[in-house]
Amino acid sequence: MQKRKIDFTIKQIFDVFASGLALIFLLPIFAIIGTLIKIDSKGPVFFVQERARKDGKVFRAYKLRTMVDNAVAIGGKKYPKMICELPE
Repeated sequence: MQKRKIDFTIKQIFDVFASGLALIFLLPIFAIIGTLIKIDSKGPVFFVQERARKDGKVFRAYKLRTMVDNAVAIGGKKYPKMICELPE
């Protein structure tokens, strides 16, 4: 049991360190992409979507917008929102 706790702690430290390092290196690229999105089209740079965790708790996911602004509202009638809504 103690070994598992130590392994988890080591993994967590590595995950935080690796993601922080990746963020430092990728930040300039994200800034360039965000600037290009803003120059190319109107609307926000980030697409915000509410998602649910395994336990049902809702969180917001932030992604760089790759579609037209308001794409969910435009395509909402055309495409089902969930895979379970697809006709069989």
